[in-house]
Amino acid sequence: MKALLKNIVAQIDNFLSRICIWLIRIYQITLSLDHSPLWKHLPYKACIHKARGEESCSEYTRNKLEQEGLRSLWGSFKRLLSCRP
Repeated sequence: MKALLKNIVAQIDNFLSRICIWLIRIYQITLSLDHSPLWKHLPYKACIHKARGEESCSEYTRNKLEQEGLRSLWGSFKRLLSCRP
């Protein structure tokens, strides 16, 4: 019974992670100043992490969701708060 419950929770986590990744990708294509087609024409980088040569906050969150699932959202939220767009 525990194994079945653990499997169901893992499937729900995977499903919700995929939805979050999909939403982040839509954000990156449409609204993000670092990823949209207009970013090349901006005189500055919107994300402080991107300006330092690191991956942007949305890339970081997407990669962490792919690796760790929903457990990574807290770390992504803290990184987003440290970002000063």
